[in-house]
Amino acid sequence: MATTGVTAVVINAKSSFFPNPNKPNRLIHTSPSPPSLSFPLKKALTSPLKSSLDLNNPPSGPTITMDPTISTSTTTLSLKSRLKNNETLYGIFLLSFSPTLAEIAGLAGYDFAVIDMEHGPGGITDALNCLRALAATQTPAIIRLPDSCPTWAKKALDLGPQGIMFPMIESAKDAKKAVSYCRFPPAGIRGSAHTVVRASSYGIDEGYLSHYEDELLIMCQVESEDGVKKIEEIAAVEGVDCIQTGPLDLSASMGYLWDPGNKKVREKLRAAEKAVLGSSKAFLSGFAMPHDKPDDLRKRGYHMVSGTVDIGLFRNAAVADVEKFKMSLAVESDTFESWLVAEHFKRGFDQQWLSGTFSKAIFLGNGLVAIFAGLFGNILVDTFALGPVAPFDAAACILAIGMAIILSSWTENFGDPSENKDLLTQFKGAAIAIASDEKIALLGAIQSLFEGSMYTFVFLWTPALSPNDEEIPHGFIFATFMLASMLGSSIAARLLARSAPKVESYMQIVFIVSSACLLMPILTNFLVGPAGGKSAGLSFAGCLQLLGFCAFEGCVGIFWPSIMKMRSQYIPEEARSTIMNFFRIPLNIFVCVVLYNVNAFPITIMFGMCSIFLFVASILQRRLMVIAESEKIKSQDWTAMEERDPEAEPLNE
Repeated sequence: MATTGVTAVVINAKSSFFPNPNKPNRLIHTSPSPPSLSFPLKKALTSPLKSSLDLNNPPSGPTITMDPTISTSTTTLSLKSRLKNNETLYGIFLLSFSPTLAEIAGLAGYDFAVIDMEHGPGGITDALNCLRALAATQTPAIIRLPDSCPTWAKKALDLGPQGIMFPMIESAKDAKKAVSYCRFPPAGIRGSAHTVVRASSYGIDEGYLSHYEDELLIMCQVESEDGVKKIEEIAAVEGVDCIQTGPLDLSASMGYLWDPGNKKVREKLRAAEKAVLGSSKAFLSGFAMPHDKPDDLRKRGYHMVSGTVDIGLFRNAAVADVEKFKMSLAVESDTFESWLVAEHFKRGFDQQWLSGTFSKAIFLGNGLVAIFAGLFGNILVDTFALGPVAPFDAAACILAIGMAIILSSWTENFGDPSENKDLLTQFKGAAIAIASDEKIALLGAIQSLFEGSMYTFVFLWTPALSPNDEEIPHGFIFATFMLASMLGSSIAARLLARSAPKVESYMQIVFIVSSACLLMPILTNFLVGPAGGKSAGLSFAGCLQLLGFCAFEGCVGIFWPSIMKMRSQYIPEEARSTIMNFFRIPLNIFVCVVLYNVNAFPITIMFGMCSIFLFVASILQRRLMVIAESEKIKSQDWTAMEERDPEAEPLNE
């Protein structure tokens, strides 16, 4: 009776998602006809394996098909071969040692995955589980060792990764040792158990010894200032296939532990890159940073780019998910901003669009529309001679049109009744938060001092520029102020997009400049003197003050996005509005006192008070920066103590 051969047929199930001819996925099903990869049971049990079966007369039965997902000898191109074909490969670091995340990374389409034993919590057994998960998706794996020593190299190589990464290589001598750990005698000192380890498919791959050197990617990580000085010699060592840069440890070795994007670090890294790319032997590999994106590395000639870490991906997704939910709980139905946030999420829009929406609202609404409104108001008063109340009448008409549109097309947002708290409870919670965290108290005081000075300026700039009731173009001046504020917002956007200077640092300068700007009425009074009588327009002193006021409006433009950034860092979302309202009480009292006594004090005295307030704000900002930096250092030191591995160095992707 004839037996039907049971075989394994390879199909590409992944191609519809990630069409990569060099990395097919393999699923198993049965077929009555054996493919070319099939071989009889007798061949599977021949030397070097021993068996008690009679190999000359094997029992009849099914034919066994080998699916070589765990061998370095496959029909697909290895990492080394793809690099030689001038491909640029994109990968991920796996620190969690989660086989599930490893499998997801493979299914996502990464060209390679680095199992990080240097900084991850797992050992050899955990690495093996990740290797198996990656093998199921035909994703090449690289193991980064916890230490560049023969013991770790031997254990890792026996698992059968396509690549091995040696950390902290600082000389050609270190590199030669690393290569020797990967070679069997007499070329090296690697211990031999190739007949039973996973690297050789547990001895089934009889050709392992003949091809392992050709397929194993040996990577040397150069991550110190001393190592960078000798990187060209390291790259020239026979057997070194790839040089991996390490920006974090490099910055630490140069004295810039907290600033890996420092100009000196970048210059040192660029010199190292040129040295490697100038050599014709080694490929260049690197890890992207916030200041150095994956595409930037690719454009500079990197052959292998690692763009992220599995833990970082999950962390960012988790934080964004929690923030999205908490923002929806924190919605207050009496503010347009909160309504916009609630509607944004209710309609299922992407969270990343929200920042763009706010940016456009600030630029177009607070900027361009305000400028046009000032110019339009000036035309109504001067060109059409409709009187000083004409701009207010026009504004009322526009508001009525907006109200009609809102009533007819917008739905009411009543908030979440379950989150409603009485006013006393909210203020008690705010007081507790302020008393327990000095940063919150400082930030609230800073905002109150600046906003108090700003609102006072709003009421005082007109009498300051026209002390003798001069006829000045109020609309044009207001439009100029809004243009200056727009420029300030643009500067803030660029500052916030950079890793340095920090917002806590540059805001000290902003407050000092603001303080100096509001001293202009006092300075012009002493240096130029008051105008002798009513003039046709702005006096010379008025022009000087106008320049100072425009500079102040530029500082206002920088202030708003910067203070929003600091509020998001230091004030909890669920109590943010109540805490800020808590500090607006003294702010409003101050503004009311100024307005009720506007004729009781000379205008120079009131501007002097505002200038002093802003100078105090700069001092408080300095205090906030010092506290924030000290807490950051303590937190990082504590994290390092908790996570430190006796065989590992600080994280250096």
